[in-house]
This record gives sequence, C-alpha cells and structure tokens, in this order.
Amino acid sequence: MSYKKEFEKGLNNLWKYHRDNFLVILGGKRRRKMSRKGREKEIKNLSNLVIETMIRNKKIKEEFSQTTERIKSLRIPKGNLRNRFNKFLQRATKKIHDRKFIYIFWGNDKKCLYVGESKVGVGRLRGYRRSIIFKEARRTEIRVPVPKGLTKLECMAIHILKPKYNEIRGPKTKYARKCPICKSTKRVKKELRNVFAIKR
Repeated sequence: MSYKKEFEKGLNNLWKYHRDNFLVILGGKRRRKMSRKGREKEIKNLSNLVIETMIRNKKIKEEFSQTTERIKSLRIPKGNLRNRFNKFLQRATKKIHDRKFIYIFWGNDKKCLYVGESKVGVGRLRGYRRSIIFKEARRTEIRVPVPKGLTKLECMAIHILKPKYNEIRGPKTKYARKCPICKSTKRVKKELRNVFAIKR
C-alpha cells in the first residue's frame, strides 16, 4: 500500500469518529467515541507517513545536500577496541579542523548507527570510547554545515538516514534554520488537531 493510500485510510478513520458526533446531534446513537489518546495515536501515524513521503522527495534530498558544505570520511581501523578508538581519534584530530559538524557512524552492513552534532570539534567524539555505537561502527562520515545550518543538518540526517540509536527530534536552537520535515509535520499535526478537536 502506498503512503498516500495509507494516509487516506488514516484520515478516513478520524472522519468516522468525527461523523458520529454529528449523528448524535441529529438524534442518532453514538457507535464509537474518540478519546484524546486515540486521536493522538492516529495523528502520530499520519505524521509518520508525512515523514516517510518527504524523505523520498527529490527536493528534500537536494536541500539536505545544499545544507552540507563539506563531507569527510574516516574509516575505523581494525583491532581491539582500545587500539581502534585511539587510532580513530588520531586520524580524526589530523583530518577534522572544523569546530562545528555532524558525525554519522555507519555499521558494516551500511546501516546508519547514529547521527550527532559537535560544536567543540573532535572533542565530542571522545565520548564514544566505550560506546556500543563505536563497537559496531566501521566508518564515520563528517558533514560540515553551511552557516547556521548545524541543527538543521543533524535533524534532516536523522529523518533521512533513520539511525539505529537515535530518537527523532527537531532542532531546538532559536536561530537555527528550521528542518523542513519537522516544519511540515508540525503543520500537519496542528491542522489535524484543529479539524478533529475534542471538547472537554
């Protein structure tokens, strides 16, 4: 089933509950009642479908690329965990001279493990010495953002790459460029809550 059809199906479910409210006003019998929790569950599902549709959009992928100024790649060496990390940190210190960037850990199955941001250079990477993320990682991708694009780049990367160990969240920095995916899903949620309002 396409995301569009799934969205229409979810929307129809909300309309069925909403329609019953009008039937009650006209003297009909209520067949179902929509709780706030039930409504939010349907809205969350619809929002996720919006995200799935957007991350496949060519324009979104282009915007993600345009928010990236430079890309660097660091292969994580083989060996025991301690030696692997020390060599990795040495390479990172030599190769990365930028203060602000996002880092992406990739596993050996080309699966994205984690996306994070650093505002203090390679110092942020030292925190992964004993992390399960580093244990599974085989390569690290460094993306340097355009000015004021750090949190936007991180947020878009999380949406598009679906990292194993990340929770999806929006950028919080007041003056950061807004993530277009978060912006659209926020608008969809607001519209749905207005249309399918629940009286207390």
